Parts: sequence; C-alpha cells; structure tokens
Amino acid sequence: MDQVDNSQDKQFNHMAVRAGDIIFVRPRTSGIGTLIQWGNVKGQRILASLRSTDKISLKPIMPKFSHVMLGAGDGLIIHADGTEVILQVVSDALKFKDSTYEIYRNPGISEETTKKIAEAGIHYIKQKYEFTRYFGASSPHDFTQFCSRLVAQAYRVAGMPLSELPDHKVLPLDLHRRCQLPDWQNITADSLLSPLPQGSALESMNIPMMDGARSLPDFLDESDNLLLSSLQLQVRIEEAIHESIRNNMQGQDVLTHFCAAEFNKVRLLRDQPGCMDEQDAQRIERVLSQIDNMLSLAALPDLELLIKDSMINSADSTDQRGMYAGLPTNKETRDREKARETIRYLSYLLMIEIGLFSILAQYDQNGRLAPFRKVNPTYASAFFNALPDTLSAALYNSEHVFPWVTNPDFQATYRVAYSNVINALKCIYPDR
Repeated sequence: MDQVDNSQDKQFNHMAVRAGDIIFVRPRTSGIGTLIQWGNVKGQRILASLRSTDKISLKPIMPKFSHVMLGAGDGLIIHADGTEVILQVVSDALKFKDSTYEIYRNPGISEETTKKIAEAGIHYIKQKYEFTRYFGASSPHDFTQFCSRLVAQAYRVAGMPLSELPDHKVLPLDLHRRCQLPDWQNITADSLLSPLPQGSALESMNIPMMDGARSLPDFLDESDNLLLSSLQLQVRIEEAIHESIRNNMQGQDVLTHFCAAEFNKVRLLRDQPGCMDEQDAQRIERVLSQIDNMLSLAALPDLELLIKDSMINSADSTDQRGMYAGLPTNKETRDREKARETIRYLSYLLMIEIGLFSILAQYDQNGRLAPFRKVNPTYASAFFNALPDTLSAALYNSEHVFPWVTNPDFQATYRVAYSNVINALKCIYPDR
C-alpha cells in the first residue's frame, strides 16, 4: 500500500479527491478514543469471521481502518460520521495531519457513473447514523446509515455493486479488500502538496494582481484559502437545498391537509348553509368573482396542465427515489399535487353552488331552496354583486365535463354540482 508523509509542512490537495473515490481513515486517538477505535477495528474482524457469506478468517493481517468516506465531487466527501450523514470538505473531515488514510479510485468508471455514485451518497444527507441495523434485516423504509453501508449503497444504486453482501452487512474491511483488486488504484500519494523548496527562485517570484503583486508562496496560500472557502460554500449550499426541499415537502403536507379540511368544511356548509359566517361568505364571494375561469376548467382535458414542473415533481425524472432519503418520489409528489388540485377545485365548485343557491333562495317560491333562505341576506346580496355582468364561459352538458377527474365517486359529485350550477346560472343569466 502507498504511504504518505503527511508532515506539518505539507498541504492537502483538495482536488485530488473526486466523486466516487473511497477514503479509508484511522484517526490518531488517545484515551477512551483509542479504546473505541480498537473495538471498532477488532469488532469488524470478529463480525466478518462469524458470518456465513464471504467469511473472513481472523488470522490474516489486514489494514486497521475504522472509518470509510465517499468522494462527492472535487474536494468534497459524504460520510456517516457517527451521528448523521454529512457532507464536508475532505480536509475538514479527514484531519489529514492527525490521521492515517488511504484513497482509492477506479479509473475505469465513467464520469457519468461517478456523478451518480456521489448523488446516491448525498441522497442520504442528514440521515441518522445507526450501526445496529447491521444485526437486523434490510428494510426499504430504513434510511439510517453507517459509514461502509453508505458507500456500498451509493455504488449499488449507481449500478456498480462492491460486494455480494447486502449493503447493511458491508464493513470497511470488505470495501478495503475490494479496493485491492486490479481495477482499483491507490492514489493516496496524490493527496499532498509539497511546499516550495526553500531558497529557490520560485520563492522570490512575484505574481501580478489587481491590488498589487504577490510572492508565489503568498499567491498559492491565498489561492488555497479561496478554494477552501469555495468548497465550504458548496457544502452550505447543498445543506440549504436539502433544508429547502424538506421544508417544501412539509409545506406540501400542510397544504394537502388544509385542502382536505377546506373541502370537509364546504361540504358541511352545503348541507347547513345557515351556519355560514362572514369568513365563509367572503371566500364564496371571491370564488364567484372568478366564475368564468372556474367554469372553463370543466373542459380541461388533463389536470397535468394545471401542475407546474419543479425539481421535486418533474414528470421526466427517471429516479425512483425522492431527491433525498425519506422524501416522496417525484411521481408521488406530482400525484399528490394532482389529487390536491382535484379536491380543491371541487371545493370551489361547491362554493359556487352555495353562492348561487343563496341568491336564488331569496326568490324561491316552492321551497326547494328553503335551507338557503337561512343565509344572511347581506351575504346573498354580496354574492350577486360579485358575479360578472356577463358570463363568457361555455355551459357544457354535465355528462361530458371533467374528464380529468379519475375517481368515479368524485366525478359523479363534480357533475351533479356542475349541473346544479348551470341550472342556477340560466336563471340568473336568462340569455344563456
């Protein structure tokens, strides 16, 4: 194996670590940390010797690495650090001057595949660390991770499995054995940059800058600091995207529950219009003012036309998983949005029906709209004033409307409400 001298006068070459690289680590520890690390390394050997598949004897001498990380792109790694899965700048995670480490790369893997591997690892960002899953059965609903499981899972998702073992049974030593095969290269030596030779002409070389010249050593130091800051910013951006997506999903859940609650309230109001309060009346008034637009949706051929594409619902996504572990897939999110639009529009249609019936009930002589006479006359007057002077929307036969409502029960409710609305409108707009 390649060894490097990670002495204090050398710098870590961040760009040496690329997507898909596998980094094995043994931090230098003291006290209780040394005991924990010893237990980690020894425990791996014992667990590997006890299993029935790919059993490893306790006799062979093997490298003593306690942790493994996955390259997530130039200078970044993703790993399960003992608490959760985190994305970090490699030098921040590795603490290279206080660790023994090895970095492996498979040069035969395409750039497209290594990108998929990195994305598959980042998919689990912020998921909980849990090694006890090693002793249980695998579950598609278990998103917890430990270091070697994360690496194995990322490679398997990208179509490049590293082991015949289930991902939650893969240990760091299994991955290290895999990296000793001929298709892998130990690139550890590329990870350190030597300082400029003291007394050389290079040290006195000046680099022109906009705010003045810099000596070559100062220029290199500033460049390295800028690179480090840029990588740290990339980490914060990815974390912000993750937080934004999760908040968006929570907002989607809240909106779905709100639409369901609104529908139930409108349905109750349809049965007991006399319970209408000022807030209910204002909402019905707003919907009536948009009645032309509402009626036009009856002929909409596909609800997809109402759904805006986003990064969490894109219909052309081929990934069967959500953008991050534990989140709905793009298809599930889109289906949820379509269901929400379906029930929301039905609420609007029922509100239109309530508003029109409340208007007509003021003139009803035969009592068919008697329950709507209990609506405050002030509300009924406001409903009438909210209607447009002329109605431009087409009034269709109720048997042929709402082809985009796939649920038969919902479609029947839609068509009954639509028929009632059309009949009421013909009374209010006799020329239609």
